[in-house]
Amino acid sequence: MPDSPVPSLIPRPARVEWKEGAFELRRTTRILLGDASPETARVAQYLAAKLRPAAGLPLPIAKASARSAAKRCITLSLSGAQAGLGDEGYELEATPDGAAVRASAASGLFWGAQTLRQLGPDFLMGERPAREIRPALRCCAIADSPRYSWRGFMFDSGRHFQSVPFLKRYIDLFAYLKLNRFHWHLTEDQGWRIEIKRYPELTKIGSRVDPGEQRHGFYTQDEARDIVDYAAARHILVIPEIEIPGHSLAAMLSRPRLCCTGKPVKNPGHQRDLYCAGREETFEFLENVLTEICAIFPAPFVHIGGDEAPKERWRECKRCQARIRNEGLKNEAELQGYVTRRVADFLATKGRRIIGWDEILDSGVALPRDAIIHWWRHRTGGAEAAIRAARQGHDAIASPNSYTYLSFPTSPTPTHQLERTIDLPKIWGANFTPDGLTAEERGRILGGEACLWGEHELEEEIDYKVFPRLLALAELLWSPASRGQGFADFYGRVQRHCRRLSLMGFAHGPAFRHVSEAE
Repeated sequence: MPDSPVPSLIPRPARVEWKEGAFELRRTTRILLGDASPETARVAQYLAAKLRPAAGLPLPIAKASARSAAKRCITLSLSGAQAGLGDEGYELEATPDGAAVRASAASGLFWGAQTLRQLGPDFLMGERPAREIRPALRCCAIADSPRYSWRGFMFDSGRHFQSVPFLKRYIDLFAYLKLNRFHWHLTEDQGWRIEIKRYPELTKIGSRVDPGEQRHGFYTQDEARDIVDYAAARHILVIPEIEIPGHSLAAMLSRPRLCCTGKPVKNPGHQRDLYCAGREETFEFLENVLTEICAIFPAPFVHIGGDEAPKERWRECKRCQARIRNEGLKNEAELQGYVTRRVADFLATKGRRIIGWDEILDSGVALPRDAIIHWWRHRTGGAEAAIRAARQGHDAIASPNSYTYLSFPTSPTPTHQLERTIDLPKIWGANFTPDGLTAEERGRILGGEACLWGEHELEEEIDYKVFPRLLALAELLWSPASRGQGFADFYGRVQRHCRRLSLMGFAHGPAFRHVSEAE
C-alpha cells in the first residue's frame, strides 16, 4: 500500500527511522504475546482496548508461536530489546507484514505501545472507525528511552476539588504522553481533600472552607486507592502531598488547637497561621495522618510542601519560642527545619522519602540526605535552588514557575505581565538541568513536573489551560536534549496533534506561536 503520512509523534522518540509503506490492520490481525509474563498480557489487553473501537476490528490476543509470529500481527515481548535502553526504553519495528514492540521491563513495553498507537491515522485516537479509511501503522524503526526518569503533573485538588472520573481521564492522557508521576496536592488553606478515619472532622469541616460547588468535596480512602490502582495499571506513580507547616488552614479550622492561637483566622490572600511547632499534639496529629496516608499510597515518596510559611505566629507563640530554646535552634527558620526533619524521620520509619518545595533548603537545619528538593522559585532566584540541592547531594525535581505553571496565561493580561506568561516555545526551550553542574550533580536532577494550581481552575476550564502546552512539557521531559529538528518541527507536530486531542475528548487552547526567547 502507499506510504501513510509521517505521524506527529509526541514526545519525539530518541531515534526514529521512517521507512516505506505501512502495516494495515485487518480482521485477521492479532496481538501476540511474545512471552508468558503477566505484564506483557496486561500491556496487550490495554493496547487492544485502545485500538479496537476506532479500528473496528476484534484484534484478539494470542500466544506467539513459530507459525503465528510472522505475518499480520502486533507482537509484544519482554525480550530481544537492545541493551542500554533501561527499564523505560523500548524498540518498535513496523513493516508491511507486521509490528513488534520489545522491551526489557513492563514500563518500557507500555510506553512502546503508546508510540505504536501514534503511528496510525488520527481517527485511531477516537471511538469510531473512519469511513473508507483502513487503519494502518506507518513503517519505521524506533529505539527510544526517556531523558528523565521523573516526568510528572501536579493537580491542586486542595483549592478546587476534581472528581474521580475527571482525574482518571487525565491519568489516561498522562500515560499517552509517557508521563509517569501524578503529584496529588491534597491539602490546602481552602480544603482538606483526603479522608482520615482518625480525624473525620478534617473532611466534614475542612473540605468546605470556601463557597462554591467545585471547591467542596473530598476523596474517600477507597476512592484514593482506586486512583492509585488505576494509575499503576498505566505505569504512573501517585505521590500525595500533605502541606506542612503552612498552607494548612483547612486542617486548623477543623482542629483549632493545631495552630498557635487556638483561633485560626481566615485572611484574604495568603494565610498567616501555621501548625504550632511548640505543641506535641501537633506532631501526634501529623504522624497519625501520615500513617494513614502511607497505608493508602504505596509510593516511596510523600510530598510535605514546606513553601510560603510566614513565621509571625511562631514569633508570637510562647510554645514555639520555648521549642526554639529547648532544641538549641537559632530562630524561626530553624524551627521550620526542625519540623521538616522530625516529619522526615518519622516517614523514614514507614519507608518513605520526603519531597519538599525548595524553601526547605533555607532553614539552616540539615535535611536527610535522601530528601528530594522540588525546585519552583525561578523568577526571583533562577536555578539557584536546583544548583544548591544538587551540590548538597539531594535529588531534585524541576518545576520552575516561569516554565511549568500552567495556571499562568499564554499571553499578557491586565493581571499577568509578559514575564508571567508561558507559551509553547518558552516551555519547549526550557532547561531543567542547570549549567555548571558536574556530571554527578546533573544526575541528581530527576526530571520535572507541570503544575496546575487551582485557585481559579474549574474542571470545564482545565483542558484549555493544559493543552497544547503539556505537549511541550512531555517532549522536554522525554526526548533528547537536542529534541530533533527544532521548535518549527515540534510546532508542526502540535498542530497536527490537536486533532488527536479532540478525538480523545480533550479541548485545547490555540496552538499559535508567541514570540519568546525560545524562538
